[in-house]
This record gives sequence, C-alpha cells and structure tokens, in this order.
Amino acid sequence: MQDVDPERRHEVDRALTDQLFRTALPMVAASLMTAGLVTGVVYLQTGSRWVLGWLVAAIVAGGLRVPLVHAFRRAGGRPVQRWLRGFTLQVAIYGLTWGVGAYGMLGHSLAVDYFVIAAVSSKLLGSLITTYAHPPAFLAFAVTISVPTFAYEISSGDPPIVAAGLVMGLFLLACVLAVRRIHGLLRQTIVARVEKEELARRVTEEKDLAIAAREEAQRATDAKTRFLAAASHDLRQPLQAQSLLVGALRARVGGDPELVGLVDRVALTGRSLRSLLDGLLDASRLDSGAVEPVIEVFALQPLLDACVDEMSVLAAQKGLALTAAPTSLRVRSDPAVVARILRNLVVNAIQHTAEGRVLIGARRGAPARLVVYDTGPGVPEAQRETIFEDFVQLDNPERDRAKGVGLGLGIVQRLARLIGARTGLDSALGRGSAFSITLEAVDATVAGALGAAEPEASVLELDDGLDRRRVLVIEDEAEIRDAMAVMLRGWGCEVTCAESGSDRRAREVEPDLILADHRLRAGETGNDAIAEVRRRCGRDVPALLVTGDTDPARVSEARSLGVEVLFKPVEPGALRAAIRRQLPG
Repeated sequence: MQDVDPERRHEVDRALTDQLFRTALPMVAASLMTAGLVTGVVYLQTGSRWVLGWLVAAIVAGGLRVPLVHAFRRAGGRPVQRWLRGFTLQVAIYGLTWGVGAYGMLGHSLAVDYFVIAAVSSKLLGSLITTYAHPPAFLAFAVTISVPTFAYEISSGDPPIVAAGLVMGLFLLACVLAVRRIHGLLRQTIVARVEKEELARRVTEEKDLAIAAREEAQRATDAKTRFLAAASHDLRQPLQAQSLLVGALRARVGGDPELVGLVDRVALTGRSLRSLLDGLLDASRLDSGAVEPVIEVFALQPLLDACVDEMSVLAAQKGLALTAAPTSLRVRSDPAVVARILRNLVVNAIQHTAEGRVLIGARRGAPARLVVYDTGPGVPEAQRETIFEDFVQLDNPERDRAKGVGLGLGIVQRLARLIGARTGLDSALGRGSAFSITLEAVDATVAGALGAAEPEASVLELDDGLDRRRVLVIEDEAEIRDAMAVMLRGWGCEVTCAESGSDRRAREVEPDLILADHRLRAGETGNDAIAEVRRRCGRDVPALLVTGDTDPARVSEARSLGVEVLFKPVEPGALRAAIRRQLPG
C-alpha cells in the first residue's frame, strides 16, 4: 500500500475489517428470509422435497456468520488477516450452498427458472452492499453462487435462458466493477481519516501544525463527500439495470398470473434494496453536512396534491384512503426538503396503519404546522422520543421489509433540523397518531416565488401519446443502455442509442426527447451531451438527466439548462411519467 506509511498500514486494514464485520449481521436475517421465500415458491411450484433439505443447509451456512462475528468481537479483531480469511471462507461456503441449490432448482419450468435466476441476482446485489470493504469476500461469494447457475443457463440451449445467462453475466461484471471502485474510495476515506488523526495528535504537541490539521480535516471531509457521491452512483447502476429489465420482463409475460406474480416479487426485492440504500446514503449525506437547503416561498397545496398522487397506489394496496385537506397556506422553506419530509411521514403512516385513512393537512399559526394524521395503533408515550432514532420500529419485531427498515423518521428528524423546523407527535393508543413539522407561514400579500416542489411521477401507465416519439438515449454502460432501449421501444418510441453527445449516432437524429446519464466517458457529463445535441439541433430539445450521483450540485447544474433530474434507480412508471411531462400531448 503506497497511500499510507507502513506504520499505519495495520490501522487502515483494521478499520476496513471493522467495517466488514459491522455490516455482516444485519443482512443475515434478510438472507435467511430470502432462502425461505425461494424454498416456498419452488416447493409450491415443483413439489420437490429436495428444496426443504437445501433450506436447512442454507440456514446452517448462513448462520455460521453469527458465531464468527461474535468471536471477532471477543478477540478484538486481531490478527486482521486471520479474520478476513475466516469471513471469506464463510461467504464462500454460503455462496456455494446457494449456487448448488440454485442449480438443483433449475430445469423444472420457465417460470421457476426465471424466479431462481432473479433470486441469485438479488443475492449478488445484497452481497455487494455488505462486502465492499473486502473485495475478495465478494468475489468468493459471487463466483460460488453464480457459476453453477451461469453454467446451466449457457448450456441449456433454450434461447430465453441463454439470454438470461448473458444478462446475468453483464450484471455480475457491473457488480464486480462497482465493488472495486467503492472499495478504493472507502480505503481513501479511511487513509484520510488516519492521517487526520495523526495530524491531530501532533497538533496537541506542536501548535504550529494547526493550519495543516485543518487542511487535512477538510481533505477528509472532501474524501467522504466523493465517496458518498460515487457510492450512490455505482450502487445505483446495477439497481437501475435490474429495474429496467424487470419492467421489460413484465411487459412480456402477458396475462399469465403466475409469471406476473414472480416478476412482482423480484420488483419488490429491488424496491426494498433501493429503500435501504436511499436511507443509508441520505443519512450519511445529512450527517456530513453535504446538503444545503434552498429557501424560497411556495404554496403548500400543490406539494400536498403531488404527494397524494404519488402515494395513492401504495395506500390503495392496503385498502386505505389517502387525502389532503385544502389549504391556501404559503410557507418559507426548502420545497424539496419539505416534500421529502412529507413523503417519509406519509409512507410511515401507510406502513403502520392496517385500516382506515391517512390525512394530510396544514394548520395556520405561529409557527404553522404540516401534519400527517393516521388511524393506526398509536405510539406509547414512553416511546415517542426513541421513535425518531435510526432503525427503531415499534411494531415490527419480525423485521418485515414491507414495513421499511426504520430509517424514515430518523431522516425526517435530520431534514427538519436542516431547515430549522421542529418535529412533533400527538398520539392516542388504539386511535391513531399525528406527526407534524413546524414551518414559517408567509402572509398572502408577501411577494415571492411560489414554485411547488416537483413530485415524483405516478406509476400509472396510460395511453400517453409516446407512440413514434423519437428518443435519444445517451448512456455509456451497455447493459443499461440496452435495457432502456427495450423499455422505450415497448412503449412505442423510436429509440436511438449513443455513448456521448458527439457520437455519430447522436448526430444522425432529430430527437423529440434526450434521455442522458450524468457520468459519461472521457470526463463528459450528461449536461455537456444535452448542450451539444441542443446546439446541433438549434433548439432546446426537452431532456431528462438520469444519475445515481445524489450531489445537490447535479440538480443545480441541470436546472440551469432547464433539464429535469431523475435519480437512479428509476422505476419504469416514474420514467414514463417524467417523459409525459416533457412531451405533453
């Protein structure tokens, strides 16, 4: 390692090992639940008792991680290399158990094959999130779980299965590249932290080094910001590919309820991973001070209406009524932050309300309050403070992913502090709860901008006039570019794909819409590519910028060009609705 003195090499390796073992246990329960789901589906479809034996093996192999982590903690993590070898061996055994099991489950029917392949892909993505601190562990798991399935797919001779094998190979490659990049950035962050701590110790002895210590601290902060931005981008890339491929697969299964159900289960897995990733990254960015609020005056009613439109499908799935009380209230705050707080509160209310309704309202006063009412079970008085802590869920002892992971209210608390607001909770056991935040009300006579926060798109797919619309897709990653093209052509669009704004294919089309990724090759950005195409066409072609980088600067840059930003992974329904906004009529 050339990035740190040999004397501190062990400290960096120890920090990486601590990170690896710190994330080891939270995914064990989710892994075993996934194994149970796969066993249940395959057993119901095939009746094979063999899968029951495999479930026992998977539980044993996955459970080996628990005593390993406890032994690591008792031993204080020394020596580091011993524990890294032990962890790599455990994940290799677990991956081999899954790989052999998946191979044995394949070949019964096309529906079962697709389900097993999707389950293996989801396991790969889950392992990426928990093992990026030690790439050999990810590679050990990836090889042992995917090689048997990949061998079956390529040798099957069945075109749909062979195609699935090729997609899985591309997906595995994307995951390997993401792990490599994220590990490098994490290592840089740890090295920066180690060097900062060393400088801090020297400052206490030599005051002349105070300026150098501040510069090193800033470098560590910058490294963390770069790590968060790159981690967001690289982790969202395979999630984006999965979302688009699931959408394309749904369009091809027709009315077969069995296949539709399996595709919906895969989509639910992707949404759960997206929710977990969004929560962890949002919490880290807020804690690091990487988010700056943009304060303006805006009307609340459009924001409330947008939230109801977005969340109505989720509420309807639980049989709940979701409404917003009319209001003419205007407030001074950051509309994007307030919209995010409101969405988190509404999602929390829907997840924890079994029957009845969820109501959004605004109360005038000094200060005004934005309130979300529900008819759920209520919150005991002794727990009304802890409910805003991370990973706290009062009525979810089984850790049901459908009820979230317990980050929503913690992020609400952080976002409220960011804009100088206070959170509140009124609740009655058995009757419901009212979560609220305070806002600065603005008199109707006060001049100011009244732009409401842009809502995320509805997932409803209507006959929206996309047929024969010319769409230029600018994306440098082949698997995402191809998946996007398949999706758009399924909606009737005429699609041209290019790797950059100066690509020959981009110069040969007069598009109705540009759909560009942010990070392109050779340092080019999506904004650069959009500007190049618009210059060539001589007009402001409608455009969407799709990015996995959650840096607020991305939004500011795009807004300066009049471009709407979508953050990966983009659900097919949200993408379609965004295109409808850009191409009305």
